[in-house]
Order: sequence, then C-alpha cells, then structure tokens
Amino acid sequence: MGAFVAAVEGLAEAARALDVPFVSGNVSLYNRSSSGNHVAPSPIVGCIGTIDDVSVVVTPALKDADSYLLLITPPGSSMRVEGQP
Repeated sequence: MGAFVAAVEGLAEAARALDVPFVSGNVSLYNRSSSGNHVAPSPIVGCIGTIDDVSVVVTPALKDADSYLLLITPPGSSMRVEGQP
C-alpha cells in the first residue's frame, strides 16, 4: 500500500506545482484479471487546464498511415493479451 500512497502524493504534488485541478478520478483497490490474478491499484485521473495557443498542442493521435507506435518494456519482459498464447 506504500507505493499507492506515494503515487497519490506524487499526483497531488504535480497538480499543485502545475496549478491544474483534477476534475475526475478512479481507483479500484480490489482488481482481478480475467484469470483471477491480482492487479495492483492504479490511480487514474482526469485534469483540465487552459492553453493560450491551440496551434502548438501535441495530440496523441497517429498522424500518418506510416506512423510508428512504440512500446518500450524492461529487458526480459514479455507482453501478451489475456487468453492469447
């Protein structure tokens, strides 16, 4: 639970430093995967702010058909979709 408390305190510190309010949030403390394994609590927040010049905004959308999407993981880790081999 210490890591979770540290995460929430870090989020609060960031909100104060950036002067950005969190307008929404959710944390489920008892998550389980479809296979029944425990999933660590992860605080999810929504925040809101203002931008003086929207022409300089960076969006998460891929811009071109040949855009790359990279997933960087620690060495030796593996990714798989639940229910997939």
